[in-house]
Amino acid sequence: MEQNSNPIEYLIEFAWANGADRFVVNNAKDELKKLKENPKEWVEEVYRANEFAVEQTNEYLDISKQMQDLKDSLGKPVAWATINDRGDLFDLRLQNNPYLDQNKTISLYRINNI
Repeated sequence: MEQNSNPIEYLIEFAWANGADRFVVNNAKDELKKLKENPKEWVEEVYRANEFAVEQTNEYLDISKQMQDLKDSLGKPVAWATINDRGDLFDLRLQNNPYLDQNKTISLYRINNI
């Protein structure tokens, strides 16, 4: 057995020659045979995985473009509101009051291209 041309088969035979269990050697030979017999299935699986990755990437790019378009369509805030602990908006203002808690102040925008 040539160790450079068939290294996996060489290692299996080496293990057998050096006292490896017969079951382990036969199991390794069977697994190697399965790998040699199913390259078409592996190629198909890799192709499907690649198609899925391309679809996911394109979906991500579409969503990123939509988000950028939305960000571009929003100008400066047109009003500010305060939010309470329940999430209710109240106290609408045309100017931001810097003395109010800014964590509870919500900026309101208008979409420019409508």
